[in-house]
Amino acid sequence: MPNMFLNASRVFNAALAIAVAGLIVWGCLLPHNPIPNMFPKQDKIEHLVAFGLFAATLAYALPRRFAFVAVAITAAGAVAIEFGQKIWVPTREFSYTDAAAGIMGAIVAGALAMALLRAVGDDGLLA
Repeated sequence: MPNMFLNASRVFNAALAIAVAGLIVWGCLLPHNPIPNMFPKQDKIEHLVAFGLFAATLAYALPRRFAFVAVAITAAGAVAIEFGQKIWVPTREFSYTDAAAGIMGAIVAGALAMALLRAVGDDGLLA
C-alpha cells in the first residue's frame, strides 16, 4: 500500500509552501518594504495576497483533513510577523490592520483551498 502522506507531489507542495513562507519572512522583516508603493494602503493588499498564498500552498501540501490547520498556522504567522517587525526591525512597527489583512487572506484562501480539495477526488480529478 503506498504512503498517502509522503509522495513526490506532496513533498514538492511542501517545499513550495516553505519557499512562500521564506519570502514572506524576508519581505516583512527587511528594514524597508521591498515592493514600491503605487497606491495608498497597498501594504494591506500585499499582506492579504502573501498570507493567502501561503495558506493555500500549505493547505494543498497537507493531507485534506488538515487544511483547517494550515489556515490556523497562517493566521498565527501573520500576527507573529507583526510582532517580529516590532521587536527586531526598528524602522517597522506592529500594525493591527496588517495582521488583520494577513488573517483575512489566510481565511479566504484557506476556504477556497478547502472547497477545491473537497471538489477534487483522491485521484486529483474533479468529482
